[in-house]
Amino acid sequence: MVRVGGLQAVAQRKMNVPDFSGLTPRQQLSAIDFKLNEFVRRQYECFQKLVSEDCKKAGIVRTMVDGLSDEQAEHCAYVFEHELFPVLTPIAVSARLTFPCFRNRSIYLCVRISPNGAASRQRFAVIHCAKNIGRCIGLPGDGRFQFMLLEDLLSLFVNRFFPGERVLECAAFRVVRNADVRVAEDSPTQLLEAMENVIDARKRSSIVRLEIDRKASPSCCSFLQAALDISKTSVHRIDGPLDLSAFMRLTELNGCEEMHDDPLKPLTPVFINSAAFMFDVISKHPVLLIHPYESFDPVLRFIDEAASDPDVLAIKQTLYRTSRASPVVASLIRAAENGKSVTAVVELKARFDEERNIEWARELEDAGVQVIQECATSRPMQKSASLCAGNRMVFSAMSTSERAIITKSPPAFIAT
Repeated sequence: MVRVGGLQAVAQRKMNVPDFSGLTPRQQLSAIDFKLNEFVRRQYECFQKLVSEDCKKAGIVRTMVDGLSDEQAEHCAYVFEHELFPVLTPIAVSARLTFPCFRNRSIYLCVRISPNGAASRQRFAVIHCAKNIGRCIGLPGDGRFQFMLLEDLLSLFVNRFFPGERVLECAAFRVVRNADVRVAEDSPTQLLEAMENVIDARKRSSIVRLEIDRKASPSCCSFLQAALDISKTSVHRIDGPLDLSAFMRLTELNGCEEMHDDPLKPLTPVFINSAAFMFDVISKHPVLLIHPYESFDPVLRFIDEAASDPDVLAIKQTLYRTSRASPVVASLIRAAENGKSVTAVVELKARFDEERNIEWARELEDAGVQVIQECATSRPMQKSASLCAGNRMVFSAMSTSERAIITKSPPAFIAT
């Protein structure tokens, strides 16, 4: 999505000079395509033969249209009529100029229709399977959890969208857009605005890959290929459900704890007393934490206590990638509200986290935090927090990777 998009842009400019690998852009794209097809084949083989079979043994079963019981078919009809039909809107398409802007990695249905059964007058329409609806539709039945994919359920009742016409085909597809959209770095003072433009441009960037159900007809594939203006090598037929990441939601099912790996419980060093202030601990000796084997909580306590400690005058923090409910950001906001001098260096170019970081930057500014956008020529990869106390002592926390609260990844905690 990033490297391939960049290579395609170079190839389209007919720049055929080999790089340090000895391959031209088109040769690299050909090699990537070969490797990618093999990777996807093995991925779906693993999904079908291992993941799906193990889920079936555990009572988690994906039900196909031809496997529905009468009760399940009635439930599907109810869900479609009351939850899907009022929400979804098909869009008729006939040429590239009338095509909607497909969202990156979202699932769509391409419907081939024959008005009044006349094959010579066939036309196409697309239906967006909105993510907020949910991909896995629960079904009544035996077992722990039976479900049907949203696109399968829609294909069962898709003719309801086209009264008086014959539906010839209904195929799921999605597009992958080029994410290698560069920001103009000649004016770093306008970096936040430039990143917002990058985010908007990425939504309409060129399509580098079309994934479509292997059962789709040549007519459907050719229509999408021509309408999207992509090469035949960018069309990938998928032997299975698109976007396997959607199945990760199944790990959140209640009652499936025995199927999970034992959670890793990070240790807290014995010399860090949970009742003691982190400043007192660090004042005695430097502390080194190796994550995820040792707990990240001391780092959070360090910043949290500083936000409320009246002796702390200033906090300086770098932010690269933050969780959606970041306790670090919450502590910085509270510190600013408590009248402390708070400075945050925010990395706005953290790929695919730009929107979240822009949101945090504005929220921090609204709270009174001095926000510094990273310099155009450098990036704050080394994460640190520096606190200045009333006795002019400086306490620092440093790490070699981002502070990811979910993964507990920062590896060092040092006082100077």
